[in-house]
Amino acid sequence: KRYSVDLGWVIGMLTYHSNEDEGIMAQKKELDDLLTFSMGPADLSKGDCVEVSGLTAESGMTKLNGKRGFVGGYVEEKESYAVKFPPDNFYVDLKPEFLQKITDKDKVVNILTRGVAQCKQAKNDMKDLRAKCTDKANFEKL
Repeated sequence: KRYSVDLGWVIGMLTYHSNEDEGIMAQKKELDDLLTFSMGPADLSKGDCVEVSGLTAESGMTKLNGKRGFVGGYVEEKESYAVKFPPDNFYVDLKPEFLQKITDKDKVVNILTRGVAQCKQAKNDMKDLRAKCTDKANFEKL
């Protein structure tokens, strides 16, 4: 017999009643854990923007420190993330401890900074600032 109970109904009922009963709360948590898709230990998703840091000379990849790329997937056998680096679009497998997710706020700040830097007034202001700041001491006085 069919009772017209679907996954949406089950989740809705578990959510509604989870505050009333510890058993239901445990079932809801178990279901949430089963349905939650996580890609690797750093909880990064495909397409997330990440910045590389902490690579040492031993790895031979120090040139990637400070570079930003996009997560392409998680490689379980290597316990690493495949990160794609534009503009050449090459992939490098990197351990999670060398990756930091770039937040949406950081992305917006970066876009705005680049936009302002292209503004004629900003270019003139930077030119004046560079002329005044011949060294670090002069810069810190401003």
